[in-house]
Amino acid sequence: NGVYCLNGKKETEQKLFTRTIPAIPEKLSSPYLDGTLDPSKYGGALWELARGCPFKCSYCYESRGEKKVTYFPIERLEKELELFAKKDIPQVFVLDPTYNAGKERALKMLKMIQKKTPDTFYYFEARAEFIDRELACAFTKVKCALQIGLQSADPLVLRNVNRTLDKKKFCRNIGYLNEQGVIFGFDLIYGLPGDTLKGFKNSIDFAVSLYPNNIELFCLSVLPGTDLYEKAKSFGLEWKNEPPYTVIRTPEFSEIDLKKAASLSRAVNIFYTQGRAVSWFNSLIYVLKIKPSAFFEKFEKYLMEKNIEENECFNADRIRIWQKDFVKKLLLEKKLNRLVLCVVDLIEIYGALSDADGEGKSTVIKLNYWPEDLLSEYALDINFFAAKVKPHACKIKIKPSKDGAVWE
Repeated sequence: NGVYCLNGKKETEQKLFTRTIPAIPEKLSSPYLDGTLDPSKYGGALWELARGCPFKCSYCYESRGEKKVTYFPIERLEKELELFAKKDIPQVFVLDPTYNAGKERALKMLKMIQKKTPDTFYYFEARAEFIDRELACAFTKVKCALQIGLQSADPLVLRNVNRTLDKKKFCRNIGYLNEQGVIFGFDLIYGLPGDTLKGFKNSIDFAVSLYPNNIELFCLSVLPGTDLYEKAKSFGLEWKNEPPYTVIRTPEFSEIDLKKAASLSRAVNIFYTQGRAVSWFNSLIYVLKIKPSAFFEKFEKYLMEKNIEENECFNADRIRIWQKDFVKKLLLEKKLNRLVLCVVDLIEIYGALSDADGEGKSTVIKLNYWPEDLLSEYALDINFFAAKVKPHACKIKIKPSKDGAVWE
């Protein structure tokens, strides 16, 4: 919301932050239009539409800001869009903490984005509280994905960091995104004041139930200069003195539990987010009669048994092998042998479709069922599908096209 500087000339004294006079967007020069930055050199652009945030989440630097939003002039933003179009920028990350803080301006900008840069993909940070059917529909007019800060599913925990959660309203508004087919994901934080490992697992369960395309999980950082930094000791928080200032322990979240939460987060990231499991995951959970968090705990143990290193990089093909192997074992343990072929096919075909849409990759896959059947709505009622549809072995090629993934 302004410019921050460190107090103290010596490195050992540079601990406290002092906010100086806020920068006024209207008086700031555009780094793209004045030639300071050439977005074509970076494979994408970081784009500011506004400064400030109307909220005061205590873990965020914005909590010490002006509690208001000031906007860059529409004329400037339009010229920047024209520059992005001229330079054929493939993706733009919108830096506004809450893109949809003002609905009418958000709608106006989406129309402008659609008109000026129809082929560019945009990433927005949004608040679920401000999403309605009209706004959800408007997001479908541009290529984009939303990231929504859920942080925790416990309203009492959120209250400790100056956030609120109306679960009924939250679910309704996220339903609008699902209804329109908008790509969105959730952020979750573990180690928040008052939270526990059990509470974090409950948050995972709640998040997964709403069909996000991704779930990003983070350990709480107590950042110098934030309201939380000033109040952290009153909550009994202990944290690292150096970046990234992550929590070491809290009265409710022991060091051991934080390590468990980190390991669980890794399992969620690999199986659900990197594994692109959103299309079929809740259907699988239903037939297994298991909570998502319990499922991910089992997958976490599976990764350990496979001696898969924590910092190892994985590609989609490798993750898909693990998904199929792990799920097959679970189904056999539950005496659900009759569902194996169907579930393995769902993992295979939706994974290949995601590869085509996300990476432009063509894949040849072998299936046990016709693709038309697997991609029908009733295939996600796995029990019904396995009972009513006869297997038919086939081989198909899934490839990208200008209208999305296709198969032949």
